[in-house]
Amino acid sequence: MCSVRLEPPTHTIVEYFHNPESTGRSCGYCKSETGSFSDGMWAHTMSPENYESLINNGWRRSGCYLYKPRGPVTCCPVYTIRNISSKVEITRSQRKVLKRFKKYLADGVLPKQQKYSTLEQDHAPDKMSMECAHEISGTPEINVDKPQKPAEKQPSSVRSTHTNSPQTSKKEHPLKKKLLRRERKRQKLIAKGLDPVEFFKRNERNRVSELQDFFTPKDSDKVLFSTKLVQVDSPEFDEMFPIEHLLYKKYQMHTHGDKEHDCRASQFRRFLCDNPFGAPSSEGRVPHGTFHNQYYMNGVLIAVGVIDILPSCVSSVYFFYDPEYSFLSPGTLGALHEISFVNNLTTQDPTLQHYYLGYYIHKCDKMKYKRKFRPCELLCPVSNAFLRFDERVLSLLDSMNGGCAQLDQHMSIKTNTQDVRNVLLLHNRRVLPFDRYPKKTRKPMS
Repeated sequence: MCSVRLEPPTHTIVEYFHNPESTGRSCGYCKSETGSFSDGMWAHTMSPENYESLINNGWRRSGCYLYKPRGPVTCCPVYTIRNISSKVEITRSQRKVLKRFKKYLADGVLPKQQKYSTLEQDHAPDKMSMECAHEISGTPEINVDKPQKPAEKQPSSVRSTHTNSPQTSKKEHPLKKKLLRRERKRQKLIAKGLDPVEFFKRNERNRVSELQDFFTPKDSDKVLFSTKLVQVDSPEFDEMFPIEHLLYKKYQMHTHGDKEHDCRASQFRRFLCDNPFGAPSSEGRVPHGTFHNQYYMNGVLIAVGVIDILPSCVSSVYFFYDPEYSFLSPGTLGALHEISFVNNLTTQDPTLQHYYLGYYIHKCDKMKYKRKFRPCELLCPVSNAFLRFDERVLSLLDSMNGGCAQLDQHMSIKTNTQDVRNVLLLHNRRVLPFDRYPKKTRKPMS
């Protein structure tokens, strides 16, 4: 368990766990028994700035445990995916979810033939993050995957239509259709003597405002919707902890089939409450750290979004909800609300512009919902540069057949030019520079 800190950390102390490449673990995605390889480390303390640098290099966290799958050798290569919140594009299916939500708030009537489905898979957490919560106890394990129960059939609203079948290739690339529609619109605007650039910029501003309007309650609503951002380990959080835990347990057992002993309060705290950041930083206009965004309907807690607010982004950690509200597609609603939340933060700090959805695995159908939150970018595991998830990248991932792809084919691999001799290490309870670290105890650096 992370130690409790009353002030935000000004430094970072991590403990690396060596995992030789010869020891592959079981994979929760493709069910391979020995195909999953990852690196991990325990963060005793970490600044939000350092963690943001890590997620921009392919790392994620579960509690205080940080992990990064080894792209070239692991069976299911992962790509960090993020949404450009200020340019949000609401898809047709997402708009249907938002309208259903607003209608329910307005009249309080359940949609017909859409009661309490257990099949919603949107905005689901990464299996690696989930399994870390079950594996970590005292000293964390490198193994963050375990076999999952067979996936249930998804509803058509969230089922991916992307396959490798050549017969359906014309339907596999909605991005191409979108570009064609955009080009036709551009040509029409030019023919009318209008500026296409200004038109599309105005549309972006309108979409941001439209998304915020969907979550703005009205006085005439029959169902009162509200949210509350709560700092982890604050008095407000401690008061709501038992209620959050009960909701988490209900969600895990109902939606993911977990056993009751896998949903203990201690596990919930390690997974979704413990963090290496300490108290949120009060420097700047936006506090940084871990928060629980609580969703209420008529004063009753129905969902919780766990997020990390970092210097230039919001990173989604987990989202859980009352299964009785599955008819509202709370996963999709939660992601859209968090994108809207990022846009609100941008007005306070213009450098904060991105919303991170965790990992994307191209050959995992349950992951493909993430690319619907457009526009989105993928992190190239070779160059560590973010690229727009467009048709070119999609075609490249298709051609790799699930393998690890260098998405940025026009950039060389980034090299670290920092002088590591002055990097501080903690050795035998002493802090010393790397060049004074006993050479006989050093391990080869990859």
